[in-house]
Amino acid sequence: MMYGSICRGTAHMPDDQLKDAFARARTFQVTSRGEEVRVIAYHDESSIEAQRRPGGKGWEALALTQQPKGDLPLTGVLFMDIPQSAWGPLDLAVSALQNEFGDHFTKRATLKCM
Repeated sequence: MMYGSICRGTAHMPDDQLKDAFARARTFQVTSRGEEVRVIAYHDESSIEAQRRPGGKGWEALALTQQPKGDLPLTGVLFMDIPQSAWGPLDLAVSALQNEFGDHFTKRATLKCM
């Protein structure tokens, strides 16, 4: 059996791919601690971690993780703005969970339709 560690590095994702990744994501893990909100959006064999900036300043992508079948996960640090046109799925996942659980929680949600 082979063991390994997560490979890390700097990544870049073009805006159109970033928008598409959030549009295709159906499962979201949301951590809400008042003003601090983080979301991991899952799609195919990839996930993107994002955080909402306080004061309504939008969303920022933090990390992209890809795990091809049979390979070790590859994580790249993004630190890039998410275009406003891609905020919809993130805002929907967060608001759906905040309506049910308040402002302090860590939960996973699957959105059936958007």
